[in-house]
Amino acid sequence: MIQTGGFNTWLDVEVLFATLEKALTGDERIHFAVAGGAIPGHYARGLEWFEQRVKSSPHKDRYHLLGWLPAGDVPRLISEANLGLNLDLICAEGILGTRSRLLDWLLGELPV
Repeated sequence: MIQTGGFNTWLDVEVLFATLEKALTGDERIHFAVAGGAIPGHYARGLEWFEQRVKSSPHKDRYHLLGWLPAGDVPRLISEANLGLNLDLICAEGILGTRSRLLDWLLGELPV
């Protein structure tokens, strides 16, 4: 599974982490990669919260927090994934905002 882009204010990091923990507990083949992260100068708390939980997870070795990668590296990462995972809060941006990461995943023929 993969998440690309920013850990913005409308990403539901609590549900994301809980969902991943259930999936990782249920299937030892699953890994989760993040290409992206905090949004410098704007919002870092979401990624900080997520990183703290990952460090204490019994599955921490299957989380791959890669940080912000050069844009040219992201298509390769998408091509190696089996599923793109996007969980947004119910808010104006979460409902009405553009999902660039979804468009990238669809262009890479990655199920969302």
